[in-house]
Amino acid sequence: MWKRPPPSGAETSARRQPLPCEAMTRAWNNHRHTAAGRAWGRPPPHGTGMRSWIRAGKYCPTGPGRASAAPFRRKVKKFLYIAAPGNLIILIKNGKSGGGAHELTGWYTKLMTLLFGGYPFKRGRYFYRLIWLGCISACVPVMLAGIVYYHFSLTNLSNQMMSENASSLIIIENRVERVIQGIERDALQLADEPLIKESLSMENFGAARLYHSQLLDYLIRQKNSRDFVESIYYYNNSANILLTTELGYVLPSELKIKSDLDSILKIKRSQWVFLPEAEKKGLVSFVRLIPSTANQTPAGVLVFQIKINMIREYLTEYSMLLEKSVYVLDQQNRLLFAGGNGEMEEGGERLVRDIQALGPGNGTVTDAEGSNFLYSYVKSDLGRSFISVIPESSLAARIWWIRWVSICTLLLLLGLGLLLSLIISRRAYNPLQNLMKYGSAVSQTGTNGHDQNEFVFIMDCFNQLRSQTQSLSVLVKNLEPTSRERFLQKLLTRDYMNEKTLREECETFKIPVYGDYWAVVIDIDHYYKNTRYIPEDRPILSFAVSNILEELMKSFPKLKGFGVNDAHGRKVVLVQAETIEELLLYAQSVHESVGQYLSLQATVGIGRMYHHIGDISVAYKEALLALQYRMFDEQPILYIDRLETADKRERFVYPAEIESAILQALKEGDEASSGQNMEQFTKHIKSFQSYPLTFQAYSMLLSSILHRLETFGELPLEVLEGNSFEKLKEFRTVEEINEWFVIAWFPLYLKASSQYHGAYNQSYIQQICRFVEENIYTDISLVICAEQVNMNPSYVSRVFKKEKGVSFVEYVMEIKLNEACRLLLETDKSIGEIAGLLGYSERNLNRLFQKFMQMPPGQYRSQQR
Repeated sequence: MWKRPPPSGAETSARRQPLPCEAMTRAWNNHRHTAAGRAWGRPPPHGTGMRSWIRAGKYCPTGPGRASAAPFRRKVKKFLYIAAPGNLIILIKNGKSGGGAHELTGWYTKLMTLLFGGYPFKRGRYFYRLIWLGCISACVPVMLAGIVYYHFSLTNLSNQMMSENASSLIIIENRVERVIQGIERDALQLADEPLIKESLSMENFGAARLYHSQLLDYLIRQKNSRDFVESIYYYNNSANILLTTELGYVLPSELKIKSDLDSILKIKRSQWVFLPEAEKKGLVSFVRLIPSTANQTPAGVLVFQIKINMIREYLTEYSMLLEKSVYVLDQQNRLLFAGGNGEMEEGGERLVRDIQALGPGNGTVTDAEGSNFLYSYVKSDLGRSFISVIPESSLAARIWWIRWVSICTLLLLLGLGLLLSLIISRRAYNPLQNLMKYGSAVSQTGTNGHDQNEFVFIMDCFNQLRSQTQSLSVLVKNLEPTSRERFLQKLLTRDYMNEKTLREECETFKIPVYGDYWAVVIDIDHYYKNTRYIPEDRPILSFAVSNILEELMKSFPKLKGFGVNDAHGRKVVLVQAETIEELLLYAQSVHESVGQYLSLQATVGIGRMYHHIGDISVAYKEALLALQYRMFDEQPILYIDRLETADKRERFVYPAEIESAILQALKEGDEASSGQNMEQFTKHIKSFQSYPLTFQAYSMLLSSILHRLETFGELPLEVLEGNSFEKLKEFRTVEEINEWFVIAWFPLYLKASSQYHGAYNQSYIQQICRFVEENIYTDISLVICAEQVNMNPSYVSRVFKKEKGVSFVEYVMEIKLNEACRLLLETDKSIGEIAGLLGYSERNLNRLFQKFMQMPPGQYRSQQR
């Protein structure tokens, strides 16, 4: 520890008192700014030992020199320092000294300067809060965006898989239905075959071996014509004989599959069934009963046994996922075929029943164990059900890359956000630091902002500002109307008891009863539009205007006046003037001074001259009437005697034609034309120079617009929440009213009109599309479709093009082309027959296919089948 050297002349054995580190540091800070301190107080060079530096007398708190440094050299064993602006930290320990401290302070200072533009202890607590807030602000949106992106990716993938599942199920339905219907059709045709019918009526059918051989040959040919058919049985009920393609002529008693025959004989109508023995071989059977003309007992039975595995290949051929299950059920909701993982267990039966309860379509269903499944359910024309089920858990294998991409993107954006937060926080803190420096400079207390929380210091500055504001408010309150001003306010409203009371108060306030009195009203035009002021500034502005009026009154010695505020906050001056010219000069000076010093527009209204003080209320009303002429006259000084001329129009004509033009332009969506017509409307109204008629005309126009808006349905919220007619009375010039209609009402009308006609047109276009699809085989024209919706054909053509993106003719051509493709694939009709059904010639149909399909119809049929 540092030890103070003994006083001069003291004993060397005297006890030395320790010097605290704080006091030593403070002494060094005071000394290092002196010339001697700057000369010897430098740090040691790199590589120089501290001991030699101290011995040289160049780093001693008491100053250079051998005498003062001697005791210091005897006690110091190791000296380590870290220098920073405004601070010095000194540590002394026993041991050897080194020169590494200088390197430590160098890189530390450079790092702090690079990151923060200074030193961390110079910043306040808010700086670090700002960094944390920036980091959180960067992390939270990025994390939310990652979660939202992952959610939407999963949703889009689910929708895509559901769409693929529905498409593949439709293909499976078409293929399986074609196979099932083909077998049913073959069984029906076989039942009507003459050989079968003759065998039913033969008396000795059991002994007709040659006839049996012919029947077996025919059954074998029928079996070989279908790859799916494993065998065909023919049972003659009257002869009790069974013919099969596998065993030939067999007596039922000798048959090994007698249980299948017993099950067949119990069937009451033709249907698909699983026979006991055939099901073990993987076969499903279609039983066709041959009716008897004598009784209700079938005369015979035809049985087609189908290979289930080949049907399952159809069910799995179009499956995109291995986890997909496909179920085919008959009209009685019995399972016929199952593909994929579609083993019909108890849980699967319950899941299929739940899907059937929901009805045909696509969606999500939950089983008894809580697992979610995506399903597609379609029903054929013959009542068979096709159900495809995909477990939602199978999506995880397809979205693993989305999860990793989301995580990597999230980490990248987080890193970028943290770096930007650090840089931006430094930039954002600089204005606050400058504000604190300025507040410290102008503060009355001289508070140093670095020694406390930044906001505490700024609050202190605002408290001083608030105290000054309160002082100003007290001053304004002290300037409230005096007794004389209250008397003048009574004069304006003629609110005094009688003539005697009036004379007594005039004598009290030394106001002459008789004289040349004028009423001058000064009104500030929309002071709130000036960004320099807020509504709370109105009392201060009134005080400023009063000062201007008082100072200007001194500039006109021939004028004498008294100022007062009316009930609406306007400044009223009761002036005694001999001529109107002097009063007009005074009013002009008021207008110019308010504009110069307050940057506001002031309009001055002047009433007529009256000789009795009691008539000042009449002059006041005339001055207010003069201010109303701002509606037509842009002059800042309005004198009622010059405004009320004799050349007024005798009859007011409302511009109904211009109103109709405005509404028509709005109906057609022509905003520019509606604005031009509105200017003509304003010009016409302005020519009458009548304040009441002007508001009446604009009110009629507003009523017409509101009436049109009601035809579109419920009035917009902007109209219901405000009193538009009261708002109309607040405007002071026709230009402001014109601007209000153009900016506020016309866009509102166009928006409501667009929403109304958009929904109206869309409904009729959908009706036309349904008519085209339902009458595809008839002669369809634009005129016929327009008549269906009672609309003009040209308007229908224009709206159809706008809503569908294609013309009406192109749409009809597309529908007919799709129908031609369907007929080519699903029927055996010739190309000429198909063209005739659709109203085309074969040549035109070929051209249509060449244009849109790049191939003729025959080639399309061969490729797609």
